[in-house]
Amino acid sequence: EYLLMEGNVKETIRKETDLLPIDIHLTRMMAKISFKYVTAEAAKNLIVTRVIIHNMPEKMRMEETPKEENYPTGDFATRSVTIDKKLASGELYTFYMPANRRGETANTDASLKNNEAPDKALYVQLFVTSRTNGSNFLYTIYLGANDTNDYNVCRNHNYNITLNLKSENRDDRVLAAPANCFVMNIGNEIMFDPYTRTETGGGFKYSDFVNKSDPKKKIAKVKILWQEAGVIGNNKDYDKVYIDDYSRIHVKSGTSVGNALIAAYNSVDTIVWSWHIWINNESPANLDEAVPYYTFEWDSSGIKAGDDKRTVKGRSLMKCNLGAKSADPESYGLSTYGTVYQWGRKDPFPLGWKVDYYPSGYYAYNSSNIGTLYDNEYNPIKMTTDGGVSTTELFSTEKVTREIGSIKYVTEHPTHFISTVKAVDSYNTSPANHINDADWYWGHNDLLWGGTSYDSAEKKYTVSSNIELTDNGAKEKSIFDPCPAGWMVPPGDMWLGFTKNGLNASSYSNINSMHSGDNTSYRGFRMYVQEWGKGKWVYFPSQGLRTMGGKPWRNGMCGNYHTSTASKGGRVNILHLHTPGSLAPFETDYGYTGRAVGGPVRCVRDVDEE
Repeated sequence: EYLLMEGNVKETIRKETDLLPIDIHLTRMMAKISFKYVTAEAAKNLIVTRVIIHNMPEKMRMEETPKEENYPTGDFATRSVTIDKKLASGELYTFYMPANRRGETANTDASLKNNEAPDKALYVQLFVTSRTNGSNFLYTIYLGANDTNDYNVCRNHNYNITLNLKSENRDDRVLAAPANCFVMNIGNEIMFDPYTRTETGGGFKYSDFVNKSDPKKKIAKVKILWQEAGVIGNNKDYDKVYIDDYSRIHVKSGTSVGNALIAAYNSVDTIVWSWHIWINNESPANLDEAVPYYTFEWDSSGIKAGDDKRTVKGRSLMKCNLGAKSADPESYGLSTYGTVYQWGRKDPFPLGWKVDYYPSGYYAYNSSNIGTLYDNEYNPIKMTTDGGVSTTELFSTEKVTREIGSIKYVTEHPTHFISTVKAVDSYNTSPANHINDADWYWGHNDLLWGGTSYDSAEKKYTVSSNIELTDNGAKEKSIFDPCPAGWMVPPGDMWLGFTKNGLNASSYSNINSMHSGDNTSYRGFRMYVQEWGKGKWVYFPSQGLRTMGGKPWRNGMCGNYHTSTASKGGRVNILHLHTPGSLAPFETDYGYTGRAVGGPVRCVRDVDEE
């Protein structure tokens, strides 16, 4: 009813009495696209969670352009549109769009159509979770008059597309969904596009860092920076991690669960970006396995707490910590301990994966406590420090300066921990012992993980003189967010439901966990996430942290969980677990809330669900 149409007719009118009805043939100025997917029994473990339409032109001409010409021309503006409802198998979705004619190629193989797609050609992507593989994928279909070599979407044409998901076999039309972390199970393979990212949180633009058109930002090679034993293996022949002729990165997992970091280099051997490879056979990134979470409403007057007041739907939880090998609390520590992150940074740091329980003091950041890590050629990586000194080793700790405390430096040195302490031999809870207000980023940047500035928070509630609740956490994911596709770092008000009244608790009677006594042997808490004292629960380990000087601390005793919510003065809202018997949705200790702290992350869904 509302589609723009155009047409014209030329008639000669001699005199008013000769007038006859004039027929004007109108044509639609837009293309009609009807899309559906059909899932066969052999592909039942593929779950479609969203549909994204890319490269829709933002403008169109009133009249038709010559058929033989590509249109629009030049560097025209496009947008991507996400279908915000879940399409079921066989359900038809119809949309209209301006013409986007990108021409034809000589290709004759449907499985290779994507490889030679012209720039800005229209394509549809299905965001698919694989229960079998443990990864999230983008099934990509370029539209046109056929499925081999035509990329023309013409006005006044109908395009009827049916994507048949016949099995879990993947070809060049299936890419791993882009993020800074890719989740796989053992003995599998993914392929991803390292140049395309769509996150907008914080206002950062990915093409400012990775860009084919800029030699300094173009990827020349990819290799393994570090890996746990058996996670990928020996890549000396670049047959397990490599970039292909179509600028796609391939990763083949090995025989063991664990973590790795791969890096992309430009032609002068400078790292332009890096990605966390997380091997976990329990499919933690599967979106349909996200655990629904309910919490309290709050405003500037306080938290609306009560046993029956958990009515606010928070973002659903991942079942384990980012980088963990397992979600099983019966594993107690160790396999449930994930990687840790300095606030606002995308790259993971190994923690003491060999240290189950260390209730006080520092332990050394060396191979004995971390576990032996291996490089691209599967040689052991030298790790001999306490974690708090600058060395020539891969995992050096560098003291913050204007140059070092920058996105450029940490992008090029993703394994360097940035220290803010003036002295490295004390816990340093005093602000006087720190450089740059205990923030690794020189001068502070509240937007790194997608939130807004502390000053721009619309809601603020002062809990006490040293505790504040604000609403400036991320709603849109940032390109520096460390979570897998479909997930993001949680906002600071996520964890109010973990205690009876949303405030800090120092006794089991006020903590919403299964524990009613000493839970030290569990190295954490089994938290109820929907109701008070019953129902669905999720395990949160107290896995320890890296203090702001780089030294690791308190495995099995403290869980210092980051959020995306920036606090004032270079600090951050932290959920802190203390085993046994203490839980703080609002950590106040300066030694835990500085942004240089390396803490664990529990990812949540990147969309608000009904």
